[in-house]
Amino acid sequence: FSNIEFESYIINELNKENFRLIEVDNKTIIPFKFNIRLLISSDDVIHS
Repeated sequence: FSNIEFESYIINELNKENFRLIEVDNKTIIPFKFNIRLLISSDDVIHS
C-alpha cells in the first residue's frame, strides 16, 4: 500500500445543490477493483 493521507470534513453550510451531511470539503476518488484500506476517525460519535 502506498501511504496517502488527507483530511476531509463535512460542509456545514447548506446549499440548494448539496446533500445534507454528505457534502465534504475535500473529495477523493476511490479506485475501482483495487484493494484499499481506510482508517476513519471522528471527533464525535459515529452512528451507523
